[in-house]
Amino acid sequence: MSESDTERMITMKKLLAMLLCTSALALTACNSEGNTSSSNVSSNSSTRDTSISESVSSVSASADSSTEKLDRAETYDKIQVTMELDEVMSQAIVSIENESNYIFDGSVSVYFNDSTGMQRDSDVIFVEELTPGNFTYARIDLDDVYTVHEMEYRISDKATFVPAPATDHGTMDEEASKQLSSDFETSFGGAGNPEYATSWYHFATSVEVYDSSDGKYAQITVSSDADSESIDRIGNTIFANYVYAKNYDIDLVSVKVITEDGTQVFLRTL
Repeated sequence: MSESDTERMITMKKLLAMLLCTSALALTACNSEGNTSSSNVSSNSSTRDTSISESVSSVSASADSSTEKLDRAETYDKIQVTMELDEVMSQAIVSIENESNYIFDGSVSVYFNDSTGMQRDSDVIFVEELTPGNFTYARIDLDDVYTVHEMEYRISDKATFVPAPATDHGTMDEEASKQLSSDFETSFGGAGNPEYATSWYHFATSVEVYDSSDGKYAQITVSSDADSESIDRIGNTIFANYVYAKNYDIDLVSVKVITEDGTQVFLRTL
């Protein structure tokens, strides 16, 4: 195995460990019983039930700033809920991902339907302090996994969205920027030798560290030809190694990736 292949394997192991780590997220699922019959199963299927959550045009940012209203498209609509079926365990694996810029706290009701649209099972998942860019999941026991065709979900209208640590209008820390940029290049850029760099490293055109009122954050700029998979790898690698794992002598609280025109394409915070 070449040095390049070895480094890529190490990188993937780090990413896998980071993605599997959900100890900082609290989640509880309360199971309920349902009827059974037989039908075809379609995994990765979920739909939004609008009867509750969509009736709320805006939500309060927090109890301390109840007059501040947030756009639903930037809050509720950025909470992604999906389902996978585990037929061996007779369970539904429901994943909840926060793609907003806010810390999400609330309950998600899930309803499991057969191919005719009839409800066969239901559950409620309670999520606490799910930070931007992170996800959590619940394994839910089903009476008969083979009846489930799709999932509907409702996000409670009492959910809260609290602003995450600031990642804008910070002051650049030049020394920390040099240190992080150098370490990132050494670890994932082949120490300056493209032959040993990861396949996505070259998309990162700058690595900077900024001071904000909530702590330091890393801002990575990527070239205009960077694809979404490479952007995610860059952002998650920085987060896993220099924020979550603390393999860095400066405390970072979040990672933001932007394009050369300043558009935010990735955000993940502690």
